[in-house]
Formats: sequence, structure tokens, C-alpha cells
Amino acid sequence: MRPVRFLGVPLLAGVLAAAVAAQTFPITDFETFPAPSSNGSVMFRQPSFSGSTSGFLDTSINTSQVVTDRAYSGTKSLKANWKFKPNQPAAWLRLTTYQTANLGNPALDFAHALRFKIYVASGTPDVYVTLGVRETNTTAPIGGNGGASGGIEWIGATSVDPGYVRPVGKLITAKDRWVEVVFNIPVEPVLPFAGSTANGVLDVPRGTLENISFTPVEAGAVGPYLIGLTQLD
Repeated sequence: MRPVRFLGVPLLAGVLAAAVAAQTFPITDFETFPAPSSNGSVMFRQPSFSGSTSGFLDTSINTSQVVTDRAYSGTKSLKANWKFKPNQPAAWLRLTTYQTANLGNPALDFAHALRFKIYVASGTPDVYVTLGVRETNTTAPIGGNGGASGGIEWIGATSVDPGYVRPVGKLITAKDRWVEVVFNIPVEPVLPFAGSTANGVLDVPRGTLENISFTPVEAGAVGPYLIGLTQLD
């Protein structure tokens, strides 16, 4: 490719760095898994699995499974369905990938973006979406099992809700349609979440997608919450 002559070296370097960061690598569209899959068996555990947020949940609704209810392309997606107990102003959900039987602890390169498609069903309260990444310094291929040891940082959270340990990330308000969410990891804000090494800085080049976190915009909004995910890359 011919160089663009009017670009100075610093600007050209910046453009190239941005292009590298914007690159993504396919992880899953869930098409290869049976539907319905066993609860909490593909990439994400059932909503009640995480001890960080299980106490907020009314477990009468508690699923994370591959389904054919809706799809962005193909025939499948992952459905997460939960409900909070009433009178829980601190409620949020940590939908974790911890040691899941299939696609658990998926490895990420922190020099690149992570994007996915999300579907929020009508009637679901508006949410903030945040990534939780674990700094495992893995050498596993992207999407492979990158391990479960290391501090967890929040990516894309501009703040933590005052008085509560719940992240305020990207606002999602669209209903009944698929939208793309992009976390350009190298330039997103970073806040510490869990572990002695979590410090609000990505100290290693690679790690894992430990969770996707969902925080109600309206504190204490009970739900139910019905969310589809697909095309993680």
C-alpha cells in the first residue's frame, strides 16, 4: 500500500495504532452449540453463579443458554434471563465466564477491541454494560481458555455508582433489535474491581473476558431482564 505523503510520522503512527486496536478476532456466534444448551454451560455461567451479585437475584428466573429464540445471523444466540429482588438499590449482575465447560475464561488481547451484538427485549429496564477482564497474562489463542488467576479490571466503566460497588459503563436503551457494542480496550477507561493486583491499569498485554456486567440505570429496577448476545469478536 502506498504511504499517504501528507501524514507526518506521529500522526501516521497514531492512525496505525488505532487501526490495530480496532481489529477483532472471532470468538463465537454460538452456532456450533446445541440449543437449548444446558444452563450455564456455554461461555457464561447462569446469572446466580457469581457470589458478587447472587444475593441481589430472585432465582425464579435464572438462565444463560444457547437458544433459537432469536438470532442476528444464523439461527442461534445466547440468552441471559434474570430478575432482581425488590428493594435492592445496589443490584447489578456479574455474568461470569469463570471455568465454564465450553468457552470458559476466553482469552483476549488487550491491544485489540472486543465487540458483540446485544438484543434487549421490550420490558427490560435500561442497563449500563461493562466488561470485566482478568489479567492472567495468558499465551492461549484468542477465545481459548486463558486461565482464572489474576486481578479483575472493569473496562468501559466511567465511574462506580456512588455508595455501591457497581460499574457504570456503556448505556444500552435500544429494545427489540440487535445493536453492536464495541469496547476498544486500549482506550477505554479502566477501574479496579477485584483481586489484590487490580489497580485501574492493564499491567499485562493479555488476559480473559471474566464477565459482562449489567447495572440497572434505575437503581433497584427489578426486571425481568431478557438479553441476547452473539458474534463476540
